[in-house]
Parts: sequence; C-alpha cells; structure tokens
Amino acid sequence: MNVDLGSDLEQRIQERMATGKYSSAEDVIRKALDSLANRDQLIADIEASLEDEQRGDVLPLKELDRRMREELPFLNGT
Repeated sequence: MNVDLGSDLEQRIQERMATGKYSSAEDVIRKALDSLANRDQLIADIEASLEDEQRGDVLPLKELDRRMREELPFLNGT
C-alpha cells in the first residue's frame, strides 16, 4: 500500500524515527495505530462504566472494599 502522507506527516514520522525508538516509518505508524486502538478501547470502557452507573449497576466503594476483604483475606494483613 502506498500512501501520500504529505510533508507535515512525513516530517513528524522522521522526527519520531530520529529519537531512535523506531527503526522505520512502518514502526511509527504501527505504534500510532496501536495507540489509537487503545484510546478507542479506553473510551468504550469509560462509556460502558458510565452506562453501568446510570443503571445503578455499581457498588459503593465501602461495599466493594468490604467484599474484597472477605474474598481476599491478605488485604486484611492476614
């Protein structure tokens, strides 16, 4: 696949490569796409959490703490 990135994007890719963290333009673009996918997943997770909260499908922090201490005794120092 050949893509014309334009001089601005090419410059930005070259700057990233100059840091030594990337060995090729493909590495820079792969990392950028991975970061975008991670960002999209984070947004989806936040949206799902907000929907859970709106439905009331959440535990108060004190209740969560109590349950965790019951299920995970090492949290109590034992």
